[in-house]
Amino acid sequence: MLSIHKSLVLSQSHLDYPEHAFAIINALVFAKVLLIAEHFHLGTRFQNRPLIYPILHKCFLFTVVLICFHITESVLVGVWRGNTLADSLPPIVGSGLKGVLGVGVMCFMVLLPFFGFREIARVIGQRELRALMFARREKTPG
Repeated sequence: MLSIHKSLVLSQSHLDYPEHAFAIINALVFAKVLLIAEHFHLGTRFQNRPLIYPILHKCFLFTVVLICFHITESVLVGVWRGNTLADSLPPIVGSGLKGVLGVGVMCFMVLLPFFGFREIARVIGQRELRALMFARREKTPG
């Protein structure tokens, strides 16, 4: 989604942004990183507290994981292509704290519904959540 947004913003300035295929592959890799981190029970500290705590905690923790993974991935790909370590750093690092915080806030906001639904499903059960979301309900009089 961020790639599509970036291409829309750049197209307003008549600039081309051809990296959609890479963004799709990167999204799949990020999803795999999320699943692996979740498999290792990352972020289960507030599991027995009110739902807002585990949701916000996981969003923050996984945002940090994804940013660290993105930086590591960019450096490894850059070094593999023959660039120096400094040249391989992603643009968010080059933008300083403002860039990292901007990407962090966007990532956090994107993860909120993901972990919100996952935590609700954990508490009430996946079958019940699926029924609440997709099952036809009868009209109530009134």
